[in-house]
Amino acid sequence: PQDAAGNTLQGGGILIDARGCVVSADPGHLVAAIGVSDLVIIQAGKAVLVARKEDEARVKEVVENLKKSGSEHL
Repeated sequence: PQDAAGNTLQGGGILIDARGCVVSADPGHLVAAIGVSDLVIIQAGKAVLVARKEDEARVKEVVENLKKSGSEHL
């Protein structure tokens, strides 16, 4: 569900003066955003992703880079 400013929030979050954002955080974690618009902010485990909504499809590039580097964050 979206709030009056078009934000979608899953998990712990505080949005102040934010519009059109999608925010997701694991239980017990908090994401706070102030004065932003049209962002995707995802906190999962030890990792945080912040991207413009229009670049959402490029997330696979991050995953590919993490795989190449052997990162533990996958």
